[in-house]
Amino acid sequence: MTGVIQGMDVQVLIDGGSTHNFIQERVARYLNIPIMPSKHFKVLIGNGDTLECEGYCPQLSLKLNNQEFLVDFYVLNLGGADAVLGVQWLELLGRVIMDYKELYMEFQWHGKTVKLQGEPLLQCQPIQMSQLRKLTQTDGVTSYFHLCALPPPIQETNSLCQILTSWPSQYL
Repeated sequence: MTGVIQGMDVQVLIDGGSTHNFIQERVARYLNIPIMPSKHFKVLIGNGDTLECEGYCPQLSLKLNNQEFLVDFYVLNLGGADAVLGVQWLELLGRVIMDYKELYMEFQWHGKTVKLQGEPLLQCQPIQMSQLRKLTQTDGVTSYFHLCALPPPIQETNSLCQILTSWPSQYL
């Protein structure tokens, strides 16, 4: 889902399979969030690789659907989402109702019911230059590709019949 950290939209993954909360190193650096030293530890990610924790950002304000949460994040050079909310955050919520079909979660927070609505599967849209510039400035792009449509190859006019009739008869 989309969240907001220091006025910037960030893509947040809520992941019950992640033990801790993580923020992309590039996002923390772009927003000039102080990164506190922390004990170094390795994190096993979904594809089986491990990444090393780069530091800690305590009590960072994150808004989700206009609800503010103060979140302790470990800094990790992840791919994909800008931030991951794991069990470290989920356990603070207490009892949570999850609807995976409708992509929402509901819980009590400071005496009121909060419903966080996930986003439907995103459909690809052409990117605007300002969006590309922002992705580039935050190191949100790992590769650029330039695709060009090439004209179809020139058709060979030699058919099998033309080849056979042009060969000297002694080879046939």
